[in-house]
Amino acid sequence: MKYRNVFHYIAGGITAWASMTIPVLGLTLALTFLVYEFMNDWRKFDHSYHDVLEFAMGLFVAATGLMIWEIVR
Repeated sequence: MKYRNVFHYIAGGITAWASMTIPVLGLTLALTFLVYEFMNDWRKFDHSYHDVLEFAMGLFVAATGLMIWEIVR
């Protein structure tokens, strides 16, 4: 696993946290990331869907953890 991959998981986690605190910020972060990856893939054809998948996995895991934390707390 490269460091680049870890940053996508972290970006997904930050987006999940931002969505729980300030929903508009979370939406903005997610859309900004998706537009960036789309533009990157459009010019380079470097299969950015892997990056989007890592971002989505980080988002899902962090959102699930945060929702469980809210229930148990």
